[in-house]
Amino acid sequence: MTATVLVRGSINIDEFYAVKNIARPGQTISARSLTKRLGGKGANQAVAAARAGAQVLLDGAVGADEEGISVKAQLSKDVLPDRIRIVEGVSTGKAIIQLADDGENSIIILGGANTAPAAAPSPLVPDGITHLLLANEVELSSTVQYLASAPLSVTTIFNPSPMLSRADLIEFPFSRLDWLLVNEGELVDISQTLIGSELSGDTSSRSPLEVAQLLFTTTFHSKTSIIVTLGAEGVVFIRVSESPASLTGSRPAAKLCNPLKDTTGAGDCFMGFFAAGLSELAQRGKTSSVHISEVEFNELLDVALTACAICVENEGAQDSYRPLSEVKDRLETNI
Repeated sequence: MTATVLVRGSINIDEFYAVKNIARPGQTISARSLTKRLGGKGANQAVAAARAGAQVLLDGAVGADEEGISVKAQLSKDVLPDRIRIVEGVSTGKAIIQLADDGENSIIILGGANTAPAAAPSPLVPDGITHLLLANEVELSSTVQYLASAPLSVTTIFNPSPMLSRADLIEFPFSRLDWLLVNEGELVDISQTLIGSELSGDTSSRSPLEVAQLLFTTTFHSKTSIIVTLGAEGVVFIRVSESPASLTGSRPAAKLCNPLKDTTGAGDCFMGFFAAGLSELAQRGKTSSVHISEVEFNELLDVALTACAICVENEGAQDSYRPLSEVKDRLETNI
């Protein structure tokens, strides 16, 4: 059976405003240019996974206007578009992005069709799905419903970005997750909410891996693997293993071969390539973390990190996601 990744998430049109510096509160600045590209965390992750070689079904929504129809057509070049719904009376989601000269960005999201009431597909997780990839920018209730509907045989992966409220974090069914992917700030938010007493209210004296280990062994009961992305520092991880001891480690960020241009969508790029890597391993019978060797897991991470390096050397999100063959060529060159 072909491994298929279901991505339930947002579809946006990204509006990039080129600026010298990110605007401060109360400050009015001028932009040098405006560029529009496809975006949204769901669409970004789906396209990244597809370009990494996975078969991807994207589950999302766009507006019923000409813009929305065009977006669906463009996405269908990479992903299976059967579940991209067209919603009347709302616009396609928007992301207003300030892109500074140093590559940093600031983003405002308009939900549009992503958060508009609409009939859900049935079943939520269809037969043949092997991996379920989830992020925010859609209604949280929808994310929880998809998680609850996923058979235990489906590998579930979640990135809580934008971050959930404290109340939502407390109620979220983390026990349904196989993989939690977070950046350092998201890790701090989750750990302070869920295990604050264990941290004594202070994470500054602990490394990201130490915080992840504490979250893994307490709240997650050693059943949900965690990957923490650290930008230029690479990633650290703790994952489920067959032995009582968990597997921990780190991988360095891939070397940049060109100047940093734009970090937009780099996290989504990692998510997509990671999910695609898991689906490829599943094709070979490695269906869970306990079946994946250390060498295989490190190779998977190295590919995802190299894809991210290429991503930040180029402008935009999906426009900067390269096919797996190009990513592997870069990886071999840098070894």
